Amino acid sequence: MRLNWIIGGAIALSIVSCNNDKKGHENANGAQVELKTNADSLSYALGVNISDGFVKQKIANIKAEEMGKGFNDYLNGSTKIEPKSALDIIQNFLRGHQIKMMDTTAVAGDYRQSLLDSVSYALGVNISESFKQQGVEGLEGDLLAKGFEDFAQGHPVLDGNKSLEVLQNFMMEQQKKQAEQDKLAAAPRIEEGKKFLEENGKRPEVTTLPSGLEYEILKEGNGPKPTINDKVKVHYHGTLIDGTVFDSSVDRGEPIEFPLSQVIKGWTEGLQLMPVGSKWRLYIPYNLAYGEQSPSPKIPAYSTLIFDVELLDIPSQNEPKK
Repeated sequence: MRLNWIIGGAIALSIVSCNNDKKGHENANGAQVELKTNADSLSYALGVNISDGFVKQKIANIKAEEMGKGFNDYLNGSTKIEPKSALDIIQNFLRGHQIKMMDTTAVAGDYRQSLLDSVSYALGVNISESFKQQGVEGLEGDLLAKGFEDFAQGHPVLDGNKSLEVLQNFMMEQQKKQAEQDKLAAAPRIEEGKKFLEENGKRPEVTTLPSGLEYEILKEGNGPKPTINDKVKVHYHGTLIDGTVFDSSVDRGEPIEFPLSQVIKGWTEGLQLMPVGSKWRLYIPYNLAYGEQSPSPKIPAYSTLIFDVELLDIPSQNEPKK
């Protein structure tokens, strides 16, 4: 989210895992603050967290009401400035503030009111746009403003730590939902990889390990085998199951060295079985490769991978003993 560098707290975009039975809280002034829903709690916690960030950066007098108005105006389609302009206003203000803080004679928060009005409104627009882009609904600009103002005045109903906890729970819930959506979208790729390995494992020259890793010996060496604590020197050629090449030290003409403990699980397991001088073809299911991650545009998430690997040397076994 574009505001991470502004507010200094963990923000993500989903529904926070708070209780739904909150009737309301009173702040130190006795004013009733209604936090009835998850979205209410998130709105208020977000305001507190942003306010905390500005306080730490010694930025005073941001207008909570204008921020709330910018938030609501964007949701209603009646914003006075476009999101790009809002981001420019915020970035320019923060750059100027950083320069100002280098001047020991400057007074923190000593800005003209018109600038603070613009920055406050732009901040609301920016936050609103970020959440709307992620499909998060039900947030309240008024509660966002209330959380910001309450913290600035020293009497929030959710303190900085609690608000950060709300936002962190929110982030984890979003990550979980996103992972579920990504896996659902990748279901055809997962199934294709599964079927490929099932058919490939039926070939007599292919060995299937209990982990699901499959390998085929193209050339058998007679040297030592590496352990998980060793560094290995290899040549490799990696493809997807459709033959698409995504990486190849062979094509680059230069072998690579790396600690065996710092590669994907399929490599770590497979290479420990290979004597130096061997060349094997490893068929690696997605859970032993990069899993739900897409390490590069050439390797989609949940991809089954094929590697031709030639184990050239175990440099760590040749190093003198200390």
